[in-house]
Formats: sequence, C-alpha cells, structure tokens
Amino acid sequence: MTFRSVAQWDFIRWIVRGCGLLVLLVGMVVLLKVVKEALILYEDPTRIETLAVRIENAANLDVNLSPASPRQNTPALTQTQTPTQTPTPTRSDDTGPGAAAPAATPPPAAPRMTKPGLRLSYFVAWIIELLLLLLIARIGLAAIKTGGELVLYRDEQPARDKNPEQAAGGRRGVNPP
Repeated sequence: MTFRSVAQWDFIRWIVRGCGLLVLLVGMVVLLKVVKEALILYEDPTRIETLAVRIENAANLDVNLSPASPRQNTPALTQTQTPTQTPTPTRSDDTGPGAAAPAATPPPAAPRMTKPGLRLSYFVAWIIELLLLLLIARIGLAAIKTGGELVLYRDEQPARDKNPEQAAGGRRGVNPP
C-alpha cells in the first residue's frame, strides 16, 4: 500500500467511527426517553386516558363487547350537561327606566364525562402503550449495539478467521474449500 491509500483508509475509518458514535448517542437518547416516558406513566397513570378515549372512539370496544349493555351506536363516554337557565320573558312595556333588567343567562357549564365501570379500551391502551415502549426500546438497543460496533471498527479479519485449520472446522490436514 502506498502512503496515500493508507491515509485514505485512516480517514474512512475515522468517518465510520464518527458515524458509529453518532448512532450510539442517538440510541442512548432514545433509551433515555423511553425510560422517562415509562416513569411518567408510572407516576401518573391517568395520562393513558387520552389513548383509551381515542381507541374507544375509533373501535367502540366498550360498547360492542360489554355484556351488560345492549349493542347500540352510542359511545362509552357520554357527555352530560347541566340544563341552562332560560331567561324569563319580559313584556314590551317593561322597557322603561324603572323596569327590572332581564335575567342574565349564566354561561353553560363544562360538559362532564361519565365513565362506565369496567372499560376494555383502558386495558387495550395500556397494552398498546407498553408494546410501543418495548419496541422503541429494542430499536434503541439495536442502535447502541450497531453504533458500538462501528466505533470499534477494524477492517482486519479477526485472528480466528485467518487460521485455515479453524475455518475448516478444526480438522487438521483438510484444506478449506
């Protein structure tokens, strides 16, 4: 090899190692985010509720699989609203300066969500969330493994592959194919 080709290979090795370090760091960040999300769900399990509501709205699991309720197309989470006060009708001759002001209508109350007893969509949301966290963690671990291999990159063959006797299965006197 000439000096120029050796320098080029050294440069390529450093590029590969740099890319490996970048992949390794990305994998570590992904794993840290997975652990952070798992701890957040552990501390506040009500955050899973949004996913459960979306699953219920999309699939109607609670309504369709509930043995106690008749199968109908009503969502499991129903909104109940308190009735608003209607203003009392005023006569047209009560508009003078001494007339009482019409009753003000209070703003409508915020709708409340009523929840049934056992919700299958809540358990399905937990299963989906845990499987997604496991999948992302596995991808992060694979990135760390691959990045570590690239950081430790050597273009030479390991010593065990250089010995033809070991490549032939450890039998002496047999040439490898």
